[in-house]
Amino acid sequence: STLIRAENVPFSCCWSLSAIKMLIDNFLVQSPNVAYSEQHITSTYQYDSTRLSRDGKGQWIVTPTSTEYQFRVDRRVPRLGVMLVGLGGNNGTSVMAGILANKHGITWMTKDGLRKPNYWGSLTQSATLRVGNYE
Repeated sequence: STLIRAENVPFSCCWSLSAIKMLIDNFLVQSPNVAYSEQHITSTYQYDSTRLSRDGKGQWIVTPTSTEYQFRVDRRVPRLGVMLVGLGGNNGTSVMAGILANKHGITWMTKDGLRKPNYWGSLTQSATLRVGNYE
């Protein structure tokens, strides 16, 4: 397939945006949570969650929790290998289908209009919502 850089496409172009694959060769994240050095990129991530407990009367208590993580990655691009465990199962094939649909920019029409794939998956489609961790 031919990759088209967004800067080479005129504004009057009639192509749909899903047909244009944008390439970003180099970028910089400007955030107080990201630090750059010659060898590494270090970032800080605040993970917010909730903890569920019950008091003596059976009342549920929801308590916010927060954990700070620090990630450090090398700036040089290493070789990458991916092991796909359980690809024959429902979750594995669904993940692979989602990756391929996003990679190829597949679109389809429904009664509500043009649809495009995304990585949200069943998280937004589930009928229940996780409130927190029960202790």
